[in-house]
Amino acid sequence: VLIDVRDDDETILARMNQGTRRKIRKSLKSDLHYYEGTREDVAKFTSLMQTTGERNDFGVHEPGYYQKAYDLFAPSGDAVLLMADHEGDTLAGIMVFALGDSAWYLYGASSNDKRNLMATYGVQWQAIIWARARGCRTYDLWGVPDEDEAVLEAQFQERADGLWGVYGFKRGWGGQVVRSAGAWDKVYNPLVYNLYKAALRAMGRGVE
Repeated sequence: VLIDVRDDDETILARMNQGTRRKIRKSLKSDLHYYEGTREDVAKFTSLMQTTGERNDFGVHEPGYYQKAYDLFAPSGDAVLLMADHEGDTLAGIMVFALGDSAWYLYGASSNDKRNLMATYGVQWQAIIWARARGCRTYDLWGVPDEDEAVLEAQFQERADGLWGVYGFKRGWGGQVVRSAGAWDKVYNPLVYNLYKAALRAMGRGVE
C-alpha cells in the first residue's frame, strides 16, 4: 500500500478514510510524546514487539535482529525508530527504512495499555512526516492479502486470518495497492537448500 507523501498534511489526511483521520487527530491531542528513538531505545521496541507478537499470535525476531537492523541503517539516516510515550509508558514504536525516494514501514509494535490514545496511528503519522522531510515520494505500508482489489474490498471486514487483519488497518490510510514480483531464492547448494526446506516443513513452516 503506497501513500503519496509529497502533499501537505491536510491533503494527505483528506485521502484517508474518516475513521483513520479521526484516530490520527485523537492521537495528536492525547498528550503523547513522539520522538526518534536512539540505539538505547531498541530494547524498549523489542519488548513491544514481543508483546505484540503474543497478542496477535505471530512470530517475532530474536532481540539482536532489531538491534542489528538499527545499527546498520539508522546511523546513515536510512532508517528511523519512531516511538510514542505517555506519562513514562512506552505505547508504540515502528522502524521505518528509506532508500532514494521511497520509505517502507517494516516493523511495528504497540503496548496492551492505553490503546484508546491511538498511539499506533500517531507513530504512523510521524513516519509520513519523516518520509516527506527526507524527500521521499511514497511511504509503503507493505503487505496485503494476495487477492484482487474487488475481493479485498468485499472481505476486509469479515476476515482476520493472515494479512487480512493488518489490511483493515492499512486500507484506511488512503494509499494505493501496488503489486510487484514476489521474492525468489537463488539456490547455490541444492543439497543444503533441500535440507533447509525439509527443516521448515518439520517445523510446520512449509515453503513453496
